Amino acid sequence: MALCNKSLLLLHITILISSTCSVQEGKDPRDIDKIIRDYAFGSFGHHRRTAVLYTVPMPPSLSSVSTHIVRYRSGSLWKHGAKIKEFLIQPGTVLHPHSKRILVIHENFGNLSYTCFNHMNVHGYQLVSPVLGLLIYNASKVSRRRTSNESLIEVMITKKPIRIDFSSVMTFQGPQSLCVLVGLDGKLSVLNKVSHNVCVAWRQGHFALVVPKSEVKDGGTNGGEAVKLSKWRLVMVCSATAVLAAVLMVLIIVAVVSVRKRRFQVTEMERRAYEDEALQVSMVDHVRAPTATVSRTSPVIETEYEPPLQ
Repeated sequence: MALCNKSLLLLHITILISSTCSVQEGKDPRDIDKIIRDYAFGSFGHHRRTAVLYTVPMPPSLSSVSTHIVRYRSGSLWKHGAKIKEFLIQPGTVLHPHSKRILVIHENFGNLSYTCFNHMNVHGYQLVSPVLGLLIYNASKVSRRRTSNESLIEVMITKKPIRIDFSSVMTFQGPQSLCVLVGLDGKLSVLNKVSHNVCVAWRQGHFALVVPKSEVKDGGTNGGEAVKLSKWRLVMVCSATAVLAAVLMVLIIVAVVSVRKRRFQVTEMERRAYEDEALQVSMVDHVRAPTATVSRTSPVIETEYEPPLQ
């Protein structure tokens, strides 16, 4: 417990230091959010249904960012809440300023997480999950044309916080993972964890999991050993399969040779028997058939028989 508190304290200190700095490389996440917002509103027409999750096609420069949108009524969100992929918005969420309809944008930055959110890699910690974004916009007058109503709405949670489950997007499993939030103002803060890979938050923004770099290195070593072991098992399986295939091939060859040898012996026996018999061949109704010469003893006529003299 004391070790965990020390880790949290160290992370808080490093976050306070790093939050004063801007993103040094890659693209500014806030600029990317604006691009995603424009594409989201541009793809959401009147034919879209409420409470149905839709995929937003991104430009080639943001092809690795998975974006989904869903529209809700404010009253329905307050009464029933919403489940949007890894995010669970609990009932009792108040939006300010009030909007009859809202558009929720879900973002998964994938490989861009490590370049666009490099400031999340605070001293001694490293990202082990993609950055997930949850942003709520005013959608009272949604159309394919840009309107002035496309503005972020402040989320005021009165009952239960938003739950974020990273289990399906984790790239590394570690017991010391911590939740980090990048707020709309670009500042970092630490979130609470309620269970393994599950965090809770009281506001919208971008979320990720971080772990100590030493743990990632240890995990990478173990992972390398596991890969080596898997390769060794693969070699063993391939070798055993090759041996079985060779044995099976030898058995097939032996069987084929035995059958042919027996057929040859039968053919040779028939040939020799045919040569020893030396039968003649005659034509019978256009059919060649073997014939044999007369081999019976000539009969003796009884009238020609004379008994011996006594």
